[in-house]
Amino acid sequence: MAAPELDGFKGWWDYLSNTGSLAPLPPDMKFGDIPEGVLRLGGTFVVSGEDVVYRWNDRLPGDHPVVPDVLAIAKRAEAKAQEGPFAFLKGWL
Repeated sequence: MAAPELDGFKGWWDYLSNTGSLAPLPPDMKFGDIPEGVLRLGGTFVVSGEDVVYRWNDRLPGDHPVVPDVLAIAKRAEAKAQEGPFAFLKGWL
């Protein structure tokens, strides 16, 4: 996907008019209200089975966690998942 061409008034007009159709406002929204989607930002999750082992909420657009830290957490979660529920018996079997 490429960035839109915004050369001149027509380019901006086309961009702004298309934006409204891509993100329509609820019919009951009043002037000055902020749409819910505008308040949402991204995030990063590490999930192991049904457990969320790491969660990061972006504070502003473009914000992100330290990638090597997230990878280390994911690798530890994977190692723990590979051990299984009977890992404590490893030395005995």
